Amino acid sequence: MYACGRLACEFKPDDVEARVTESTRSSAIRRRLCAPVDVASLACFRILFGMLLAWKVWYFLLHGGVQSEYIAQRLHFTYFGFGWVRPLPAVAMHLLVFVMGVLALFIMLGVFYRIAVALFCGGYTYLFLGGLRDIG
Repeated sequence: MYACGRLACEFKPDDVEARVTESTRSSAIRRRLCAPVDVASLACFRILFGMLLAWKVWYFLLHGGVQSEYIAQRLHFTYFGFGWVRPLPAVAMHLLVFVMGVLALFIMLGVFYRIAVALFCGGYTYLFLGGLRDIG
């Protein structure tokens, strides 16, 4: 019998090598995951991700995406269970996309990062759930 904490299990002598190898692998993975990493790569990702979001939102706003995708559509399909999600009035929809653009700039600059990410995610989810339309 082999006891590990509260667990006791039976194993054969040749299983010892497999257990040691597995233990060595998991500790190597754990060491690699917990190793200190330079924060510059994360900052670069945050800046590029924020730039991509800002570009996409501002392009959508300036090229009439809000008007053509949400306001001009007479028929909006919804996802199951989300029939209550409807597009906002025209001014409010433009304001929502504008605020999402500002939040994307905040993400890019790292200003109020966690709040900006949470609010952007909420706005994007609203647009996604309310914007399913007939493509044909």
